[in-house]
Amino acid sequence: MRKYEKKQVMLKLTALIGKKIESITASKKWTAREISEHTGIPENRISEIKHFKKYRKPVTKEMFGKFLRGGIVRAFDVNFIGLSDKEREYINEMIRKIYTVK
Repeated sequence: MRKYEKKQVMLKLTALIGKKIESITASKKWTAREISEHTGIPENRISEIKHFKKYRKPVTKEMFGKFLRGGIVRAFDVNFIGLSDKEREYINEMIRKIYTVK
């Protein structure tokens, strides 16, 4: 995949994660601070992701891994964000690497 295409995938993932964070905080399961403590991602960055449409700053592969391992988003969730086969393959490879790295 080209750099631009990878960035588009990360923007789609960021939108998904932002919706998940919004859902978690709206249901009062966790606060942004608790999500931050659980994932190791700074609280201000959690807020930027939650308000993705305003900031448009994509998550990195490392952050995506922290959200996956922290239970904020599941690998299964990426099936619902309208990906091409090429994008899905790229994300699945990223997920495999995330779960095999210690």
